[in-house]
Amino acid sequence: MDLPQFSVSLNDPSEAEFKRRVWWSYYVLIIDTYVIGSGFPSFDLKDIVVKLPKNDFEYRYSGCYTDSDPDLTNLVNLANTHVARLLYSDEIFYIIKIKVFYGEISRFIKNRWLRNNQNQDTINFKFIKCVDKLRKVKIYIDENYNIDLLKDGIRTPSSTDQFSTLQETQRVITVYFFNHIYAVMVLLLYQSELVRTNFVTINPNRIKSAKSNCIKASLESFILFKWESENIPFNISISTFAIWKIFVSLILLNCKFIQDVDPLTNKASPFDKMFMEIENSGKEATAIKYSYLLISRVLALKENHYFKNLFYKQYLDLMVPYSLSENDIQPWVIPKYLTFHKFECCTQSNYSTLDVKEYLFLSSDSSVKNRKSSISYLINS
Repeated sequence: MDLPQFSVSLNDPSEAEFKRRVWWSYYVLIIDTYVIGSGFPSFDLKDIVVKLPKNDFEYRYSGCYTDSDPDLTNLVNLANTHVARLLYSDEIFYIIKIKVFYGEISRFIKNRWLRNNQNQDTINFKFIKCVDKLRKVKIYIDENYNIDLLKDGIRTPSSTDQFSTLQETQRVITVYFFNHIYAVMVLLLYQSELVRTNFVTINPNRIKSAKSNCIKASLESFILFKWESENIPFNISISTFAIWKIFVSLILLNCKFIQDVDPLTNKASPFDKMFMEIENSGKEATAIKYSYLLISRVLALKENHYFKNLFYKQYLDLMVPYSLSENDIQPWVIPKYLTFHKFECCTQSNYSTLDVKEYLFLSSDSSVKNRKSSISYLINS
């Protein structure tokens, strides 16, 4: 709509700004649908010629109001004199930009292991580029939306300053959003490093680093979800954040199997707590119920292979180069294409192998030469 041949027909700047906001709201929702779905993106970013929203504060509060609330009157005066541009940042601008980046990362992960003829130098370059961009995002978040601002939670509204409380609440939720989406992006990006294929061998140290980043990000997200349930006064089971629990719970599931205690004991782990929350939320939202059933299936799959692999002690010893601890000697359950339902017809093709022999490229269908080279590689890593 911002191509010259179309923009000239929009004489009213307010109407143009309104249409941009409608468009980007739609695009943000489409990103979430693409991330959790099995189809193709509806739009390619390079085909979109729509300016990002700007002067958000003025768009919300400028004009003429008869409301007697003194806080609102002050905000209207600020907006009408354009002073607000110096006092209030365009948060909607940065929210959209980070959601677009979230979509870019998701697209990269979904396609990273789709074909075995991709140039791995190009893939690694894209990965490093995403890591560098995440580093810059983290710097921006720490400077503008520091997580320490969440420590005091959301205060109870006062009858004398309801509008100020509303502004403060909106700010806190924005801080929550930025920190949480950053943790999820880190988790998803490094999770893609843990996919095991027979056409690309990732260095064990790189795998261990990815595991550490995934665990750290999943625990940060777990804490943020706990904060959300205690502070945000809306139904979290149907919020836009709820679907992230699928990604987080899968990493916590792997953590459950590398902790010091027996993973099959009754002691509740972070995974167990989140799994129970997803089950309860599923009673109110069909999409979350489906997520619960999916995670249940993945858990059963992991438990089944966990016991099978215990019979191959000689192979488990070869997993040490990839392990973070003495308990981390079994393959992690990891989706190949961001989610476990990229291909609905063949579930097994959606996740990286859990069989320890296949993980080490020592399965019976491997050639003797490949098995010898694999063992040599593992021993000398």
